[in-house]
Amino acid sequence: MRLPVDFKTNNNGYEYLDYVGNNTLHSGRDFNYGSGSDDYGLPTYAISDAEVVYIHNYNKYNKWDRWGNVIVLYLPKYGVWCRYAHLKDVNVKVGDKLKESDIVGHIGGTGRWVSHLHFDIVLKKIPTWLSYTKNWSKYKVQEYYADPEKWIEEMKKEEESQKPSELPEIAKWCKKMNIISKWSQKPSDDELRAGYIAYKTLWHALPPAKRKKLCTIKEINKTMPKI
Repeated sequence: MRLPVDFKTNNNGYEYLDYVGNNTLHSGRDFNYGSGSDDYGLPTYAISDAEVVYIHNYNKYNKWDRWGNVIVLYLPKYGVWCRYAHLKDVNVKVGDKLKESDIVGHIGGTGRWVSHLHFDIVLKKIPTWLSYTKNWSKYKVQEYYADPEKWIEEMKKEEESQKPSELPEIAKWCKKMNIISKWSQKPSDDELRAGYIAYKTLWHALPPAKRKKLCTIKEINKTMPKI
């Protein structure tokens, strides 16, 4: 897990939940480096292993096209999406499977904005990938979007703590839910990590008939919602 850019500076950009006018709250975070066009052309990266699920190519002749070039990635490990907007260009296509740190495009100012990256973490499927949060309450925005910087930091901390020896409560839960088999033997590291992912993605919310005896990460990914 990483940031979508190689810097943390946010110079004159909107933060998460900033009021941006026209009764609209900012759904994500603007990544800017320096001022003006200092960051123009800098690469943007996949923050984790991902699949490209949507691309929007900027139409400069459409006065309502304010998002510019947009890429949306689905992160199967976390069950969320991330949206990159105002890109200079797009280096991927729909259906591409990406690894963490693969370059997806470069920072631009498409959509008639000063050069920057607008980046969202989308928790729940939104009406369209070009949706704005106009007339949304703060609580609705928080239901559908997370603060990107805080969310990424939290996921990084979780990953650092995902050592099987430190997950007795996960192992206990997996045994109770009948996710991991062969409990007469000590679960393998892979089984425990798969159980951890199942635990974090609400596998237990599925009907019992749909639960697997052995829940692998690959199987979990198949159950994730797709656009």
